[in-house]
Amino acid sequence: MTSQESIPKHVADVDYWISRWENNETSWHKDAIQPCLLQHFDKLIPNKKGSPKPRVLLPLCGKSLDLLWLADQGCQVVGVEGASKPIEEFYQENNLPFDTQTVLDPNTEAKVKCYYGRDRDIKIYQVDLFAISASLIGEFDAIWDRGSLSAIGLYIDNRGSRYANLLVSLLKPHGRYMIENHHYIEDPGPHRGPPSDVPEKVLRELYGEMCEIENLEVDLPAAPSQDNPRPFVTAYYVMHRK
Repeated sequence: MTSQESIPKHVADVDYWISRWENNETSWHKDAIQPCLLQHFDKLIPNKKGSPKPRVLLPLCGKSLDLLWLADQGCQVVGVEGASKPIEEFYQENNLPFDTQTVLDPNTEAKVKCYYGRDRDIKIYQVDLFAISASLIGEFDAIWDRGSLSAIGLYIDNRGSRYANLLVSLLKPHGRYMIENHHYIEDPGPHRGPPSDVPEKVLRELYGEMCEIENLEVDLPAAPSQDNPRPFVTAYYVMHRK
């Protein structure tokens, strides 16, 4: 596994991502539905017909259009995001009236700001991802993790294991967990992310004891850019609890 010293500790903290949003340094955001979600939705929600409205969690959701698309498919959608700017922009840019309320985690008594659509079943909690729990946001039939694991600095302070355990704890026994991962083709040298390098071996180390893991697809290497000077592949998996 990559050493903990390879990524500065402040990188991938909530304040880091808030700064990226405030400065419009958001090259990861796409104004389109993620193609893997469109193609493999039936594997994420295999028994949607005839069942209660499935609950879907999007960790570190930003202002992803996947939120709106999943709601249009009849899902109850919940996002978690540390920065207020993308949450408000999501509702505003999609012409979705919204309200806010402060909710209390009954276990920790922490107060969390929650945004919710007036006419769309989309809630977004503005909170540090590691502060969420089932007592605050409930359990889910599905989790769509579009690069969240790659963004948290998983090699710092055992964050990867903490993250995996937390997310799986939010999944109902029958639930599915679809994830987008990034893996550098060659040693990225001083550029260690984000996105962090998450080869399949690391993914299986994090989730393998808790989940069955199925490979879905692998995208061609992304072209080098200012944010990501080293090419990487994007791989997709779907998991379910053992």
